[in-house]
Amino acid sequence: MPGDHAQHGTAGPDDLAVVNRATGRAWSVLGRLTGGRSDIVQLLGHGRARAVLKIKHGAWWAAQLERAAELVDALRAAGYPTPPVLGFGPLGGDRFYLATEFVPGVQPAGLDAGLARDVLAAVDLHSAVRPPEIRDWSTMITEFLNGGIAEHRFHPRLASLADRALALVPRPVPALPSGDFVHGDFTTRNLLARGPRLSAVVDVEGFGRGTRTIDLVSLLASVASGSGPIADLVLERAVAASDEQTVRACLAHRALALLLTAAESPKGVDAVADQVGGVLAMVT
Repeated sequence: MPGDHAQHGTAGPDDLAVVNRATGRAWSVLGRLTGGRSDIVQLLGHGRARAVLKIKHGAWWAAQLERAAELVDALRAAGYPTPPVLGFGPLGGDRFYLATEFVPGVQPAGLDAGLARDVLAAVDLHSAVRPPEIRDWSTMITEFLNGGIAEHRFHPRLASLADRALALVPRPVPALPSGDFVHGDFTTRNLLARGPRLSAVVDVEGFGRGTRTIDLVSLLASVASGSGPIADLVLERAVAASDEQTVRACLAHRALALLLTAAESPKGVDAVADQVGGVLAMVT
């Protein structure tokens, strides 16, 4: 029943009919893909063609998906490795779909030198486009750090790490640079690789604007286990993209955000503590 599909976030027959009309193909659902966090991600097929279908919930996505399609076109024109958008639009109620071309690849467990070069070259292109002045990540970070986070009571295992993160920044935290494309979750789980090369950056639809240092720090947090040549390279590029003060603010935000969600993390509190400790060790 379509209602059951809507309840569970998967695409039912009525949804596929909408997607098929928009894209001009008779897609069928081949299965689910891993990743996507809170989204259900399905693989569609039509002959040899493949597409990725996401269903998003919330009225905000109506305009955001339109902005995302325009941004993807601009990014791809600049040479950015992200899949083209095949279609997007409403499915009824507060449900919206996004269909993109399927790009083969696997999520890398980490970055070696070759893959790191590809990924950092992609981040350089974050300054090649000018997203609309909506969802400014730089502003969100300063508001977060200047809010009540200093008074938050963290898990005892995490309290000293929170103190170290807060010590990275002055109070109040000044405004950060803005204007670049910011992915917002630029971690290895949103990268695809084929062999030693980057094949795609995915899940860009939640984008905003800000400084690309935000994405470089997110990448650093996903690859750093203490220091090492790859982590050092990412940190060096993060500083070069803005300045040391901006990097420290982004690191403080990323560390504190990870600590806030540690209790719900599938990794567990100790693993999150180790991850955050490794990142903070690079700058403290």
